[in-house]
Amino acid sequence: MSVKLLELEEILTHVMMDLTTAVNVLRDYEARAGFREPSNVVKRQCVWRLCISAIVLNCSKYMEVNEKYGKYFKKELHEYTELRNKFYNELNKNTSIKKLRNFTIAHVSNKADYLSADEVQNEIVSMFGGNHATEFLDWLCPEDIDKTDKNKSLVGVLEQLRDALSKKL
Repeated sequence: MSVKLLELEEILTHVMMDLTTAVNVLRDYEARAGFREPSNVVKRQCVWRLCISAIVLNCSKYMEVNEKYGKYFKKELHEYTELRNKFYNELNKNTSIKKLRNFTIAHVSNKADYLSADEVQNEIVSMFGGNHATEFLDWLCPEDIDKTDKNKSLVGVLEQLRDALSKKL
């Protein structure tokens, strides 16, 4: 049993859990009565900021795990290559994830790269595809993931990869 495969299984599990948690926290808070009241604007912004940070970081981790462990995926889970690459490419096309990660969430940037509050907001809207967040959040992790097509969400793909890898350990 390869230490790298155990490591990969653990990373997939953590990314899957962290994305699921961030999406579900947003849904939970948004469903609460009064959360959208003007008196809760700061609390709402803080919850969204925390969850968006987790989403951006974990989408980035998915891309990095594909790059770092690509040869293990190809050798052990070659049947998932097309599906895995589909989600990798979708995230790679989403330049807002990269911008938010590099210039706001994961790094302290110099003033030339610094994103203002308005620019951060614009990048978040862009990350969502210009739509309401619901579609993007469902693409990450559907509300009732156990009853959905696992090939249509990032968490579903992570779960399939993790489970298939677990069977090989």
